[in-house]
Amino acid sequence: MSYQDTYQEPNRRFDQLSVAKLIVRVRQVRHLLLVRWGRIIGFGILFSLACSAYFYFKDPVYPAEVSFVLDEQSSEIARADFSDLPAGLGLRQTVDPSGSVFSTLNNVVELISSRMLIEKTLKSQVSVNGKSLVLADFFLDSLDYRTKWINDPKYAHLNFRSDTADAARTLYINSLLGRMYDLLNKKIITIEKKGKGTSIIGVTCTSKNELFSKYFIEALIRNTEQYYTETKTQRAKINLEFIRRRTDSVKAVYNAALYGKAVFTDANVNPGRQVAIVSGEKQQTDILILRTAYIELARTMESAKTSLSRDTPLFQYLDTPVLPLKKIAPPLLIYFFIFFIAGIMISSLYLLFNKWVQVISRQEDILI
Repeated sequence: MSYQDTYQEPNRRFDQLSVAKLIVRVRQVRHLLLVRWGRIIGFGILFSLACSAYFYFKDPVYPAEVSFVLDEQSSEIARADFSDLPAGLGLRQTVDPSGSVFSTLNNVVELISSRMLIEKTLKSQVSVNGKSLVLADFFLDSLDYRTKWINDPKYAHLNFRSDTADAARTLYINSLLGRMYDLLNKKIITIEKKGKGTSIIGVTCTSKNELFSKYFIEALIRNTEQYYTETKTQRAKINLEFIRRRTDSVKAVYNAALYGKAVFTDANVNPGRQVAIVSGEKQQTDILILRTAYIELARTMESAKTSLSRDTPLFQYLDTPVLPLKKIAPPLLIYFFIFFIAGIMISSLYLLFNKWVQVISRQEDILI
């Protein structure tokens, strides 16, 4: 048999396949499955029991959810109140017209899941049953990762809150915090926007320790609110402090000018020379200029305070975790049914594949 005939043989077999032969093949498959139905059902039951037993002994989880909405005044209003500042004062605008890094809700979601805030939360302390605990230690102990991750006895007692001069210990702590962050961000913390077209954010911490779920999510949202507020109001605070210093400076000069005018008037009650009158008029003009500048700066400072108040975001909390948390256990009956069907399919495919291999082997023996 030539090389070309060898590779044309499967095509000829395929062309000879008819509807009748297809029906015969289907009947053979059905017959095989009916003959082996006991094994198929038995394997399905054993497979479902094994998988259900795994989920039965798996620890339940406790989800702690915090949902909130950001209440922020329109930046256009704040910009309008501050747009009439005289350019000659050299003041900067309180509101950035181009917006900030948190101008969209997606950026706020990314901020919550950032490594900076999660590690900051892990380093923070909480009071659990009257005992002060670092959340990183609470994570390792309550979720049983201390014995899994820390095998070196010299790192048995770590201080996650203090900076150490030991470079090796610092690297070890950073590696542990990195592993905690990866696990928290991928498997424990979920962030979602509630409803389509809404600005409500829901953040959930799901772990097998009820207290850790509650205290960690509360600390994370608290740190997020603090960082978000400080970042949003940083420029407004800088401008307000700049205006306050300028106002105090002008006020001091204005008071000194008033005192100097009074001293000059007392010294020249009945001036006989015109030069004394000119000096008095000059001092009066300086006083009027300083008075106008002081009044304008006072108005500007009040406007800056209003802008700072409007730039300060307000977290409106809708839901917060309350003990006891909802306990979520695996639905064993549903899992048993699902794995039973999966076991039947796996065993059926195995029997069909094994039969197909036997048929192919017999055909090769005949050809040989």
